Amino acid sequence: MAKTINIPVTDTTVVKVILDLTQARCRSRLMSAEDILTACREAERAFDGLGLTQKDRIGIQIEVSSSERHFPASYRGIPRATFACLRRTRDGWRLTAAGRGINRNMKSSWLTTHFPSDATLARAGARVLRRGTNGRARL
Repeated sequence: MAKTINIPVTDTTVVKVILDLTQARCRSRLMSAEDILTACREAERAFDGLGLTQKDRIGIQIEVSSSERHFPASYRGIPRATFACLRRTRDGWRLTAAGRGINRNMKSSWLTTHFPSDATLARAGARVLRRGTNGRARL
């Protein structure tokens, strides 16, 4: 994967071009720009649930995969899938890399590869505990 690109995910035309170049001769486990946007929305919902503020999310990196399927040992060949690396900035998510790699048997279409610091996660957890389970502040 090339680490030299820095494109906003909302610029879908350029993201489609990069994915087309990455998947030029591939026929299976392909990724589209909509898959990347969906993964970004899911990640934002997950980070909301953790209690991370917009400022705390800056610098988080996630990896999006086009296939979360498990392949048995009897599968002939090496299953490859498209991967995209995204980084959260002040303005939103940015595509930093895209490429093909060996399928990793991921449980979700995205995973976090670079977390915020432990102090930031502890503050976010304290905010969630103060909110309570139903979203209201505790007495």
